[in-house]
Amino acid sequence: MSIATNRRLQSPLTASALLCIASLGVAAGQGLPLAIPTEIGLSPTGLAQISRAMQAYVDSGKLAGMVAVIARHGKVGYLHAFGLANVGQGVPMRTDGIFRIYSMTKPVIAVAILKLAEQGKLRLDDSLAKFIPAFKATKVYAGGSAVSPALRAPDRPITIEHLLTHTSGLTYGTSARLRWTRSIVGPT
Repeated sequence: MSIATNRRLQSPLTASALLCIASLGVAAGQGLPLAIPTEIGLSPTGLAQISRAMQAYVDSGKLAGMVAVIARHGKVGYLHAFGLANVGQGVPMRTDGIFRIYSMTKPVIAVAILKLAEQGKLRLDDSLAKFIPAFKATKVYAGGSAVSPALRAPDRPITIEHLLTHTSGLTYGTSARLRWTRSIVGPT
């Protein structure tokens, strides 16, 4: 097994390819059986288009290598490796490769949240405080300085939808912001 990384690649297609890679790990981990694509409703013509597009992406140099997988009805109907796992050594990509997957928490969690919504276990308009009670006391910045901020209650509570669409107002903290936040809410 090998590790494939390429830091200069950041595009929707890269994200899609990495989602496929993540799905492969899940499929392999669950021991999903392989199937003839047509037996599970996959189009050979469509799969050939996917293969051409993925190979073109690798051939363009935007990505050294990737693995794509499509499963349907609990069976894997498409599993293909493209390009190289190690460019320097010319090692071909394998379908059982191991990958560093950066910033994939958001799409993986989004899929999990949407599955829970499908099952009726939560709604996208549910308040975050319903699941994490500490968010009932959320305050928002209303002015002032880092030393003496003016805070107020938000106009509306943070919802699951806000989290999924990155409109909750929560940010990545710089060390200065983190110190400021800790001065207000205490250590976490």
